[in-house]
Amino acid sequence: RMLPVLFQLAGDECDRVQDGAVATIGAIWVLPFQSEGTINEITRFFDELLERGTADAVRRALDGFQDLLLAAAAGDVRALSLSEAFLLPHISHWALSRQHRDNPGTQRAVVNALLQASSVESITVASVTDLLKPALKAQLRRSPGDSRLEAALRCLAARAHPP
Repeated sequence: RMLPVLFQLAGDECDRVQDGAVATIGAIWVLPFQSEGTINEITRFFDELLERGTADAVRRALDGFQDLLLAAAAGDVRALSLSEAFLLPHISHWALSRQHRDNPGTQRAVVNALLQASSVESITVASVTDLLKPALKAQLRRSPGDSRLEAALRCLAARAHPP
């Protein structure tokens, strides 16, 4: 019953209210025992938020992904499935996009989402190869010498090609 109110608050004029609403919607996304309808509704919400394409909308959506990525890292199978099917393509798209490249808030959200996603050890090798590695490399070109991105790339390379 809270979801419609949160969707409304996500469109509020106040940035802090929007940020809080989107973060809460992201947290609800991973709660156990959510109906398929609720999951689909939240997925559509994030999809529409990203389609707006504004720097603030992209930043909010990427920040809202954090709880789902944390759940995937903790072994939640549903969160892992949503991460691979929905989050990783979006994160990769915004990491590779030229749009908002000069926006520090959006770039911070992209880097944080990439780092969080790269820590999910159960992500398939195909997703690592096709989505995460190219996105991390693109971000590293924008931020040469970023030790967090370099470490994430090394970790992904080791997972894709174990000794």
